[in-house]
Amino acid sequence: MDSGTRRSKRLKVLRSQEATGLQQLEGGFWSCALPEVLQLVLAMVEEHEDTVFLKHARLVNRHWLSWASNATQRLEIDCGTYDYVACNKLLKRFTGVEDVALLGVEDYDPLEIRRLHQVTHLKVEYCELFRPSTPHLPLVQVGDLTTLVSLELLPDSQADYPRSPVKDGDLNALVNLKRLTKINLSHSRVTCKCVGALEKLPSLTDVDLSGCSEFGDHGMQQLAGLTRIAAVRLRGCTLGDRGVKALGLMLNLTVLNIDRCKKVSNEGVCQLGSLTKLTELHLPPHTVASGVQCLGALTAISSLVLNDIGPTLAHSNGGGDEGVKLLAQFPALSRLVLKSCSYISDNGAGFLGTLTGLVELGLHHCGWSSRDMVRNSGIVALTNLTALESLSLSQLPDTSREGLQPLGRLTKLRVLRLVGLPLLFDDTLAALTSLTLLVELSLRKSWKVTLEGVDTLEHLTSLTKVDLAGCHRVTNVALESLGRLHALMELDLQCNPRITNAGLMHLVPLRFLRRVNLHGHRGGSRGGKRQFLAVKRKWEEMHG
Repeated sequence: MDSGTRRSKRLKVLRSQEATGLQQLEGGFWSCALPEVLQLVLAMVEEHEDTVFLKHARLVNRHWLSWASNATQRLEIDCGTYDYVACNKLLKRFTGVEDVALLGVEDYDPLEIRRLHQVTHLKVEYCELFRPSTPHLPLVQVGDLTTLVSLELLPDSQADYPRSPVKDGDLNALVNLKRLTKINLSHSRVTCKCVGALEKLPSLTDVDLSGCSEFGDHGMQQLAGLTRIAAVRLRGCTLGDRGVKALGLMLNLTVLNIDRCKKVSNEGVCQLGSLTKLTELHLPPHTVASGVQCLGALTAISSLVLNDIGPTLAHSNGGGDEGVKLLAQFPALSRLVLKSCSYISDNGAGFLGTLTGLVELGLHHCGWSSRDMVRNSGIVALTNLTALESLSLSQLPDTSREGLQPLGRLTKLRVLRLVGLPLLFDDTLAALTSLTLLVELSLRKSWKVTLEGVDTLEHLTSLTKVDLAGCHRVTNVALESLGRLHALMELDLQCNPRITNAGLMHLVPLRFLRRVNLHGHRGGSRGGKRQFLAVKRKWEEMHG
């Protein structure tokens, strides 16, 4: 069969497939036929790039764009990068999205948010320079999105002192959101008066007021009247024992966060013993052993966070790490995070190694006490936790290869964070190549890691997120190895002075790469941005 006959037959097949595809498109099934059509189009374009099949390629491309626009469910727009005309074009095109994030918002008025007829989750992150022109924010457009289930009104995540402009009166525009179950007003200017607006939302069960410095005991006493609420997050609020006493009356609570509520005493913590439905609990700083002991009835707790554990918990009644053993009273515990636990020693870590139901464990700042610290034997004891999928270890100054290399036995790990470990060397990373399920790895502030250590990461082919911030010995050559992690989506290289534009070019083959943090490079943040833009242009040329 000559080449002309073969081309003719292939053309007939293409036209047949295209016709079938268009019929399926009209019936709503274009997405099922699309891959086969595209494969044929690409094959034919390779032979006849500029002639016969160009129109067919354009036809498929047009329908592809139409199908993709309608199929997209999540949309994130950086309003600080695009002008509002471009933002509105995106909102107009992707009308079927259900999850929308608007970042760097400076003003609502120009944004045509009302177009989002199907949105169920909306996140608005205000620009740090947001200056409303009226006494209250124009949240009327948001209030018209009656399909909303979750709403987040947040401050600029990059600000040194995040503060959202949302105030009590602004929430009155949201009273028509009858389906809203979750609202996040963290770091806003709301006070106890916001409860009046919240009680008008009949489906509301989850409230986040973290960092709202003007929300205290009086507000909590009013919020306690909303007995349908199942999750309350008050991290960093001006809450005291009176407010916690009111919390103890919210018997339907399953999630409670009072971390960094410094006015809550140990007696206040004991008021929580009635919340037997709790599954997640973040306790305030300086909680002592007797306070934890009061919570023995909370046997449903699966997630527990203890912040700033002082000598009173770690050294219950002078008995070394006996206070840590109180954690055994939570039989369902699967997630445990201990922060600033400077008085826990290897004995305490050894006991943690007996909590074999743990799936996630975090030990932060557990080693700066001159009297006790978690050393190698304590870390080795954690390898008994064979069900662990996430492990975070930070600020353990005396932990070296003898303690870290055995972590390679935890083959179910998907997340591993080793932060600020001054004795973490390249040979330790070589021992961790057995962790083939890892999708996230952080080596932040690991000053001894060099090219040799980064080279070993190419064996961890499932990695999607890598953090090498503050690893000063990482150079351009090391990025060549990272360029072979084909699943990589996020990379943090901030404060790495040896990284230049030449090294960043090694990242161009990473087609799924979405975020690179270059803050703190030579030339300041502007220099880092210029380097990233050069990589971005090259990346777009290769991947479209």
